[in-house]
Amino acid sequence: MVDVRKVSIISADASQLIQELSEELKTITGSSGSNGFQLNVMENQRAAFFVAYLNGEAVGCGAIVEYTRNIAEIKRVYSRKRAIGIGRAIIIALEQEAQKLGYQSIILETRKVNRTAVSFYLNNRYLICGNYGKYIGRDEAICFIKNIQQI
Repeated sequence: MVDVRKVSIISADASQLIQELSEELKTITGSSGSNGFQLNVMENQRAAFFVAYLNGEAVGCGAIVEYTRNIAEIKRVYSRKRAIGIGRAIIIALEQEAQKLGYQSIILETRKVNRTAVSFYLNNRYLICGNYGKYIGRDEAICFIKNIQQI
């Protein structure tokens, strides 16, 4: 069973998983994605970072940060192991936390070339939307949105 816990962004498990994600993204997309996530955004009261554990081992992570008063943005979602529900458990935890924090929707961006991520978000009822913020005009990006008032 996957155990997803809110943790400090500076914990050893969080740091290790973020580093692994950056390395994997560099392989898939040519960019680590680390420029799009600054640790200091986690100091906001309306941000949260989660780590997923499987049999006591840290195996995945994800964050929500404030995009606007009503919209949370998902960042740094990663799972070491595929097809055993880790990613889904992380997304559920992020969505539930976003609801608790008063957000109405969640947005996120990934790269089109990251087909695993694109499929994952579509399978978790995220809808493709227009590129937002710094992703406007970036053809390599694909953005998603989900209304969390209905979940």
